[in-house]
Amino acid sequence: MQELMPSIMEYLEAEYLSLSRLAKTAKITTDRVKELEETQCIPGHSYAISRAASVICTLKGAYTENSELDKFYNPSIVKWIERAESLAKDLSLTDVAMQIRNEFNQEFNKVFGHTITPGCKGLDHAWRYFINGTWGICLKDISIACMANKEMSRLKIASLVKMNDAAHELSKVEKLELQEAVNTYESATKLFPPHLLPTCSRTCEVEPAVRKYLLD
Repeated sequence: MQELMPSIMEYLEAEYLSLSRLAKTAKITTDRVKELEETQCIPGHSYAISRAASVICTLKGAYTENSELDKFYNPSIVKWIERAESLAKDLSLTDVAMQIRNEFNQEFNKVFGHTITPGCKGLDHAWRYFINGTWGICLKDISIACMANKEMSRLKIASLVKMNDAAHELSKVEKLELQEAVNTYESATKLFPPHLLPTCSRTCEVEPAVRKYLLD
């Protein structure tokens, strides 16, 4: 894992905002960012870097001490901070969180309805990913529209391809539909860091479909 750290850090610094950079960009304090995150007024951080140090004491033996170095946030969280702060002019943070959740629910239901997708099993699942930072890993922009572009394109790709059937082919129209779905997926999703690439939907679903059906 240690040998992956330099490339992971380079990735995080290029694609995400550290706590201090997020606060500076949003023009608030780091403590305020933490407060908004803890009260579920904004999406959670997607990555946290920590260090574990082994301390050896001649009296009591060895123990491990963990220290957190920094958290990294999807840059689109800036707009969620702006929304939360706008509401906070007239509401408590508890009420701000309730309003943010209500707005999320309404937009999600309007766009997704009762549709279940490979990466989103419904409203509560989507909200959990919002709060725990998962959407910030997957999406270029943390929004219902971007969630829909990612998840609906995965559904479309799955409906067109038959990866276990070597003889299966697509018509010209179906190839165009597949290419459009791939383009939509690409427009919505972030490239994962090296340690997550082997298991992500891009590697496991999208790229195999492209290789089989779209590369002549």
